[in-house]
Amino acid sequence: MVFWLVAVGCLFVGEASSSDNKITAKSIRVVMDNNYPPYAFLDAKGNLQGILIDQWRLWEQKTGIKAAISGIDWGEA
Repeated sequence: MVFWLVAVGCLFVGEASSSDNKITAKSIRVVMDNNYPPYAFLDAKGNLQGILIDQWRLWEQKTGIKAAISGIDWGEA
């Protein structure tokens, strides 16, 4: 019985120490529908615009991690 309590306790200690890990990614890839206004859509010049794009740009500023955003047809996403 004591063995199992110690074994389970070690699992929790390992879990606590792994939560201290930092994210080391410099970029992530985000894929979304390109025709879902006002959230994501292509403007007249073919650039991806919308609320989700603005939110991802703000996320980039806050985290320092670049988000490579791709807008594609829903059937391909």
